[in-house]
Amino acid sequence: MTVTDEDSIQDGPGEVPSLRNPAFKDWVERSVTELQRLHGWTKAEVARRGGLSRQQVNRWRGIGGPQSLPEAETLIVFCRSLDLDLAEPYRILGWDAATPTAGGRRPAPHPVADHELRMKMQRVRFLLEDPYLDDDDRALLEHMMDTLIVQLEVRVARRREAVERDGTRSAGG
Repeated sequence: MTVTDEDSIQDGPGEVPSLRNPAFKDWVERSVTELQRLHGWTKAEVARRGGLSRQQVNRWRGIGGPQSLPEAETLIVFCRSLDLDLAEPYRILGWDAATPTAGGRRPAPHPVADHELRMKMQRVRFLLEDPYLDDDDRALLEHMMDTLIVQLEVRVARRREAVERDGTRSAGG
């Protein structure tokens, strides 16, 4: 993401640039406002707890430039981090992935998710090789990756245990 000033924000990773969807914008507005009301959070705090920057949430809302729409993976992280139901934004965006339910189902992978994940991993490798990445940024990146890996390992282990216990596997999971 490149931020040149408050009013000039370019599309960043995890977004589809410059597409308009007023219903998605309204959903983001309602969700952010409700989380602010329930928890007393600022908009920046809602974004941070959702795994996004304030600028990225603003782009979803069409503030400070053209509206950008999320990639599936980015929306999933945002919703799961904030305990928001994915069904409504998926419906609004017209995505035909398996609609998540309270029963633990998750959307089918995005058709190019594996490729996108490989590209994101490549970006991390390039970043780690950048001579301008200082020790503090390197430590931050390492901490964030460690945290993410541990969280995913716990989720996968729980899912594996449930499958072994119940003998079934939820759709897409």
